[in-house]
Amino acid sequence: MKQIIVGFSLLALMGLGVGTLVQENQAHPVSAPEILSPDSAPDHAYGHVVIHTYDERKQPIDIAFDRIPHRVITNQKGSLETIFALGAGQSVVAASVSNKYMDGFDPKYTANAKLPPIIRHEFDRETIVMYEPDFIVGWGSTFSKGALINTTFWRERNIPTYIMASSNSVKKNAEVEDECRFILDMAEIFNQRALGESYVREIRTQIREVCGRAREVGEHPTVMVLQYNTPAYIFNYERQWLVGDMVERLGGELVSGEEHTVNKEEILRCNPEIIFVMCTDERDRSYYEDMVRNDIALNSLDAVHHQRIYGLPFTYVYAPGIRVLDGIRYMADCMYPDLHAAPK
Repeated sequence: MKQIIVGFSLLALMGLGVGTLVQENQAHPVSAPEILSPDSAPDHAYGHVVIHTYDERKQPIDIAFDRIPHRVITNQKGSLETIFALGAGQSVVAASVSNKYMDGFDPKYTANAKLPPIIRHEFDRETIVMYEPDFIVGWGSTFSKGALINTTFWRERNIPTYIMASSNSVKKNAEVEDECRFILDMAEIFNQRALGESYVREIRTQIREVCGRAREVGEHPTVMVLQYNTPAYIFNYERQWLVGDMVERLGGELVSGEEHTVNKEEILRCNPEIIFVMCTDERDRSYYEDMVRNDIALNSLDAVHHQRIYGLPFTYVYAPGIRVLDGIRYMADCMYPDLHAAPK
C-alpha cells in the first residue's frame, strides 16, 4: 500500500514543480518591487528567476523559478532560519534538523510564522515524496546515499534543489560572502530582495566597523579554532573553513597546524592568544571551554592564562545562513573585549 501511495505521489510531483533546470547563465531579476505572499503572486508579477547553486557532485548548476515556491523542504537550521528571517516561513512544509541542533531556534528569526513539522533525523526520499515539495534546500549531505540520494532525481521532476556552498566542503574555500550569497539567493526566490539586501548590508557593515576599530588600536589577535571530538582527537579549523575566513575578516590572524587534526604539542607551539572551541549551541559553551581550561597539558597557553577560551556554537559558523551575523558579533566580542562587551 505504501508503494502505491508513493507511486501516485511521484506522478503528482512530475507535474508539480515550480522550477526547472536551465543551462544558460543569464539571470533575470524579479520585476515586482512589492512583497507578495506565495499564494497570491501571479507569474507576471514575479518574473523569471535564475539562481546558481551546486549538485551533489559539487558541480555548479542553475535552477529557475517562475513563481514563489510554497511547499519547501529544508535541511538543518541555517536554511530554515534564513527563510523565516526573510518572512517566507509559511512556505516551509517540513524541515529536518540534527538531534543535537534541534532546540534553540532564535525567535527574532522564527517569530513571524509557525514552525513546520521538524524531523530529528535526515529525510529519506520516500518521506519527501509524500510532502510533494516544490523546492528543497539543504547541505551537500542532504543529497547523499541514505538521504535524498542525489539532486538529479528531483530536478528531473521540476523540483529545484539548492545546496549551501559552505556545507560539506562543497566550495573549496568557504567565505562570509557565501552566506551573503545564500541570503540574497533566498531573498530573490521568495521575492524579498530588499529585506535580503538589508541583512547583507548589516553583515558587511559589522565586519567593516570591527576591522576599523581594531586597526585604530592596533589589535590583531592570533586565533585557533578547535573541535574536541575526543580529548585525544582534536580537529583543527584552517583557512578553507568559513570560520577561518570569519577570523581573518575580523582582523585576526589564524594560526593552525599543518593537518586537519592537531595534537596538544602543536597547540602549545602555536600558542594562540585566543582559542575558539566548537560547541553544540549556546547552552554548552562552558562545558567545551572547560575541556581546554582544565587540560593540564595546555595550562601554559597564553589563552588559558588570560582566560580567552571561548565556546563557539556550531550553528554560527557551519552553513549558518542568517546566523552568520550572530557569529560575527559573538566572535568580535571575544576577539576585541575592549571594543565590545565581552561574552559572559
